[in-house]
Amino acid sequence: MLGKLLDRVTVAEGQGDEFDLGELTTYLNDAVLLAPSMLLGPTTTWSGVDEQTFDVTLSDAGHTVTGRVYLDERGAPRDFSTTDRYADLPGGLVRAEWHTPVRSWQMIDGRPLPGPFGAVWYLADGQLPYIEGRLVPGSVAFNVTP
Repeated sequence: MLGKLLDRVTVAEGQGDEFDLGELTTYLNDAVLLAPSMLLGPTTTWSGVDEQTFDVTLSDAGHTVTGRVYLDERGAPRDFSTTDRYADLPGGLVRAEWHTPVRSWQMIDGRPLPGPFGAVWYLADGQLPYIEGRLVPGSVAFNVTP
């Protein structure tokens, strides 16, 4: 895994099973929020928890990750949580609970997309928010030819 800020400054770099799990978990989270049809294959399982919560499990290349999805009153995801990611902290990798809350949804080009959203680690000594953002209308393209 290699993560760069503004494609210039390396902010994350690593390899191994912990990073593979983290990347698969990120894919699962992004697919739930942006392209759930990508999860309709035989490597994904869905389990209802209650009326407003379900678990989704994805397997790939010998790795399996699970996320819990919390729905709002309309049935749109309002949070995703998992313990299948590792926080890369100064003391080393720590498996921790990770959430990606979505405060609201917005319509962009006639499609519902997450409004303000974030990413938060729930660590032993408290929450560590590390992303706050939103999709900018006009910056999202649909059905782009490869």
